[in-house]
Amino acid sequence: MMMRARCLVLCLVLTVSPALAAPPPTFAPRVDYRTGSAPQGTSIADLNADGVPDVAWTNYGLPSNTISVALGTGGGSFGPRTDYAVGANPATIAIGDLNHDTRPDLVVCNWSSASVSVLLGTGGGAFAAASTYATGGRPICGQLADLDGDGNLDVLVADWSSNTLTRLLGNGTGGFGSPTTYNGGTHPYGLALGDLNGDGKLDAVTTNRTTSNVSVLLGTAGGNFGAPTSFAAGSDPIWIALADVNGDGKLDAAVANYAANTVSVLPGNGGGGFGAKTDYGTGNQPISVAIGDLDVDAKPDLAVSNYADNVVSVFSGDGAGGFAPRVNFTTAAGPVHFAIADLNADGRLDLAVPCAVTEVLAVLLNTNSTSPCAGQNVTVALAGGVLTITGTPCADDVRLGLSAGGGTLNVDDRANGIGTDYSYSFASVNSITMTLGDGADEVIFDDSNGSIALQRSLSIDVGDGDNVVVSSTGTLTSAQVGSIDGTISSLRTVLAGVSTLHDMADALRDQAAARGIDGNALRQSALALVDEAHAMMVQAKLDSVAI
Repeated sequence: MMMRARCLVLCLVLTVSPALAAPPPTFAPRVDYRTGSAPQGTSIADLNADGVPDVAWTNYGLPSNTISVALGTGGGSFGPRTDYAVGANPATIAIGDLNHDTRPDLVVCNWSSASVSVLLGTGGGAFAAASTYATGGRPICGQLADLDGDGNLDVLVADWSSNTLTRLLGNGTGGFGSPTTYNGGTHPYGLALGDLNGDGKLDAVTTNRTTSNVSVLLGTAGGNFGAPTSFAAGSDPIWIALADVNGDGKLDAAVANYAANTVSVLPGNGGGGFGAKTDYGTGNQPISVAIGDLDVDAKPDLAVSNYADNVVSVFSGDGAGGFAPRVNFTTAAGPVHFAIADLNADGRLDLAVPCAVTEVLAVLLNTNSTSPCAGQNVTVALAGGVLTITGTPCADDVRLGLSAGGGTLNVDDRANGIGTDYSYSFASVNSITMTLGDGADEVIFDDSNGSIALQRSLSIDVGDGDNVVVSSTGTLTSAQVGSIDGTISSLRTVLAGVSTLHDMADALRDQAAARGIDGNALRQSALALVDEAHAMMVQAKLDSVAI
């Protein structure tokens, strides 16, 4: 939610230097967490709203018939697991907010009971008892998405023994309606959703284990699907992931072929189909595949779990659809359907791998030496009296201050080290517009030689950073607060007579009205920010703020 008191319309260009070839990915030795019997599917999300990733997985083997939740404790570590009862032989798990209460809910495919279990979040990373909804036979993989465009999450399930896909439309209160089935190919197993033909509707792609191909079911009106069209994969294709791996703006497919010991890459044609596959050798019995930038070079890579070899293989992508030979990383015995996410907030993607034989969740933290933010600096330009500062996706740290006597405006991009990076005649600067990225940004106005805020118009968009500080060593008056926009979780600024965000909303309304702006609408936007940030507090004072 943005709080916007005035807006400058600008054309901003972020210049990115050509990337150097990244070294092969590296991971720290794994850390194992005990699971239930024969864990299978894994999903990662912030389940307790503390900003730290949590993990949920299925315990497929008897006598478990449970799923487990382990809350993140920071730094890529997890606390003890909590188990919840579901159906027979739970295989995979998906996470999403089914009832619009901002708490993540869980949907589990139960292989031996022809059903999905729904566990609604109750807050704090806990879940209510499961409700059950019928599917076709042997449901193995479920995907959550808003298929019919009504704003509610729906679920689509691959039913292995029924040769069908089952669609359950969400009712918005945490439940689902009656099932609708579609021909899903022969023994559909893996399932992925994406818009393959650019029509704004989600399409479904399944892996068909006994016919060595994948089927595409194009989405139609109302969240329905058309007849399947098949494209060749390797022998016994078991899992699939979709992403644009060659940079042409079209979704491509990566398919793990369990019997062929290969991963196939199928380029998307943009019309709902795929071109001829290219195969890359894996370990023995590749069972799952995921796509992400694991070597931190801004190019998609492949990760494949090899069940019989007890390793995850990473194939570094070249950004044009090609991949380097695999590099293996050891897991516990029987790695299956893993998840990738940044578990320790260092900007690098990590692995959470359930291992069915050893019955542990193996966590491998990415230690790649390439910094995801290396060489990423703010862009500063002065044109027509407007000083434009454009940030990066990383943590931006910018300091602005006047020289002794106030004649020169200095801008310090602290990513380059402390110092003056840009200098401008202050008389040539009529206004300052700052648009930062979604990193943990900090902006400092050094007013020791005069207040910039009192002398020039400011417009600051701090993005969606999670630790934003907009502050001043001198005096930044309440009149300037209306020009600071952004969805933030921590804000320190100078504001007279304000102790809570509700007071701040009232102050913004009054300031906006004085400028001829719809103050009530601005106040509502500010209050919406209060709800989104869970009553985030602003500590304000008139004179100065300690940095």
